[in-house]
Amino acid sequence: MNNPTLTNLFKKTILDLKLYDTGNLYRSIQVNVNYINGVVDISVSAADYIKYLLEPYNIISVFINQNGFSKEISNIVKPSIKKIFEDQLKGLKPVIPSYKINISVNA
Repeated sequence: MNNPTLTNLFKKTILDLKLYDTGNLYRSIQVNVNYINGVVDISVSAADYIKYLLEPYNIISVFINQNGFSKEISNIVKPSIKKIFEDQLKGLKPVIPSYKINISVNA
């Protein structure tokens, strides 16, 4: 599912790292998120040449340290945490997942 908040944070990362030249990379960015069983899969789609910029500019590290990233992740997992507490209040023994974040670019 498209995530406008993370898309904007990734675009901000590109701007912060001064990787905005023609605007092609910036305009191509789209971030989708899928959350299943404690795993947050973040899939970034961008212009193909981003693969040459990822490591030298530490793009993923800058992205996850953007102000607002943690809050958006908490918004994504909040319903599952709420369900765990509701199940406990009902006397059920909920399965508590090990939360994990996977980030892929053009995968």
